[in-house]
Amino acid sequence: MRRVGLLILMLAVAGCGKSPSAGPKSVADARAYAELPGLRRSPHEGLQAELARLTDEQRTPLQLASAQVVAPVTTMVTARPSELTPQVAIREAYPSLSRGMHEELLERIDPNRDWRVGPVERELLRDFVTRTAPHRDKFRLALERAEGGLGIDPAMGPLAELDFIEPLHLGCRVVGYTSVHHLADNDVTSALHSLTTMLKAAELLAREQHVACRLLAANCRADALRVLQLIVQHRHFNASHLDSVGARIDETLRQWPSDAQAWIGERASGLIAYELVRDGHYLALLDRDEVERLEKHHMLKTTARAVMGGVDEDQHFYLQSLRQLIDGCRLPFCERVPLLANIRRELSESESTQRYPIVAALLLDDFERVHQRQAEDLARCVAWNTALRIARGQQASSETPLNALSGKPYLATVEDQRVRISGVLLDTDEPVEVPLP
Repeated sequence: MRRVGLLILMLAVAGCGKSPSAGPKSVADARAYAELPGLRRSPHEGLQAELARLTDEQRTPLQLASAQVVAPVTTMVTARPSELTPQVAIREAYPSLSRGMHEELLERIDPNRDWRVGPVERELLRDFVTRTAPHRDKFRLALERAEGGLGIDPAMGPLAELDFIEPLHLGCRVVGYTSVHHLADNDVTSALHSLTTMLKAAELLAREQHVACRLLAANCRADALRVLQLIVQHRHFNASHLDSVGARIDETLRQWPSDAQAWIGERASGLIAYELVRDGHYLALLDRDEVERLEKHHMLKTTARAVMGGVDEDQHFYLQSLRQLIDGCRLPFCERVPLLANIRRELSESESTQRYPIVAALLLDDFERVHQRQAEDLARCVAWNTALRIARGQQASSETPLNALSGKPYLATVEDQRVRISGVLLDTDEPVEVPLP
């Protein structure tokens, strides 16, 4: 998602302090934006009404921050490991100096990224698993420490620390390939143990009120379910393993967070982004290529002036759109599509007019894809839950639920001593196959 790149860029820009348009120069300055001083001074009646609603709903950045215990952000390693914050613990599990080496080895082990390893790569994997054992131990402890949350401060909005995302994603991949290694050694129980760590990481990410975390949760869970497909097809996979996996996926679905949760956090972050704009820091929202394009066409100052001139209407459109997106999360994705299309149509129709919301268009860059990714994540898990329940004799194959992604029932077949669920995704399907015990 483009927003992830923007967040990283803004962090870098905010720290340099070399330009008057580069954004706040300290954490205290950035946190002051959470008070929404620019929005509160606006004479726009629609904005004031929206601010009053958000306040009543306890969903302003400061209210979201006060509703959770946020550990202080630090880049320092404390004296005792038990004192590490979740984010620091995750970074310390896979330090930045070694991440490139780990990524390079994984590319050599599985260049196709299909979780299937040949005989030569198998020896590379065996050595890799041995060498990364201390990292995996630290990673598991870091996930335990994150049980109460990953410590993303809503009051920091788009300036929040996100440098734990890369090592967390790497940690999930390393654990996934460790599961593949155990399968090659015919150790299905250990493979399932590693799979549980992957699912745990995805669940922790999905709880966060943050779109970037929600997207990473979908990626990590998709990888975990691909590994699960290898596990259930192993010749030593038995009825006991089947019960264990079935119970784990049941628990995942019981704890499934609302899609609205990530978008509530995204709206709070957008409110702070508008404070940056109102304070003259619009350029901090743009990536380098966009800045260079505007400079090349001598449109940098003109665009900045246009943004400032229409910031009230721009923000009003953004908040109205986010309210629609959040309220729409009560519907299954298939019923949400017309709403998403309507917001996109409003943006497109105003693009060549004076009322085009430049900042809103930037912040809403690819909201349709994020909603679809959330729905795909759920569709995969429900498909697996259905297949496992049929294989365990807890559900008839004719009683498949509706897929919230497509609005159609999953297709279930039972033949050749296996359950097959198809109709999972919209474009390239990902059928699920589970052997009968």
